[in-house]
Amino acid sequence: MYRYLESNSFRSLSIEPLPSLPRFFTRYCGSIKRESSPSDTCTMLWLKAFDMSLSEWNQHLRTIQPTSKPHRHLLRNVRSAVSKMLPTRILTFDSSESRAQLSTLANYYAVFLFFLHAMPSGVVRSVRLYTQFQALLRFKESANPVARRVYFEAWSAAAMIIARSLRQILESSGHVGSLVEQLVGKSAVSADARDYYDALAMAVNSWGESVSTVIGGCFADDQRVGKTSRSDMSWNLADVAFMYLQRVLASDALAGHAPTMLILVHSVLDQSFLIDVVANSPD
Repeated sequence: MYRYLESNSFRSLSIEPLPSLPRFFTRYCGSIKRESSPSDTCTMLWLKAFDMSLSEWNQHLRTIQPTSKPHRHLLRNVRSAVSKMLPTRILTFDSSESRAQLSTLANYYAVFLFFLHAMPSGVVRSVRLYTQFQALLRFKESANPVARRVYFEAWSAAAMIIARSLRQILESSGHVGSLVEQLVGKSAVSADARDYYDALAMAVNSWGESVSTVIGGCFADDQRVGKTSRSDMSWNLADVAFMYLQRVLASDALAGHAPTMLILVHSVLDQSFLIDVVANSPD
């Protein structure tokens, strides 16, 4: 099925719904519901089947002695497979792009989200996956509002997946507060904790850059042509961007251990353009 999807540039079939992400990512709860449904797209069916295969691989990996030759061999094979499956195209969309072309963007994002979900940091670093995720769409050059909406939807899912992985590491340590202080203070911590923290900071930073582009376009539209349907559409997209940010901050991935998690969230936000964006946005 992957070969078919890849040969077709991951475009959805004409009978499949408008470009959007699977619900198991937009409402991420830490797992993928594998039961099929009549509304599943081809990409969703492949992801569900692939999730089962990778779950078996993860179980097998845990039975092998770490750093042993079989362990290294298996890791090398998996990393090679992931590299081959990750989208490498850089996309730009103007206002005339068709639904089929836009579905490529949504499905490529779904592939990145899947590997963020399925690959432990020790196998493929989240920073690397998010860097490639962010490079997929030339956001500033893409004036298509649907493409930008899909980006913000995918961004919120990526941030929630990364945040949940970071929270699991914090809780498994048994010393959440101490580990958060080490992360914020740039002290030595486990490579996995540092990776997820840095990836989350990158995600919030990229949201700030993208929403700054949107808001800048809103002001430009208002000044150039006055209040029109085009400028209204731009402001609506800005509202959507803030809605997805709120969804991440309110998610259960960042809930619990309120005082220490608040310190963590504040540290991540402090590294981004977010504070400037909020301060300079209109009432």
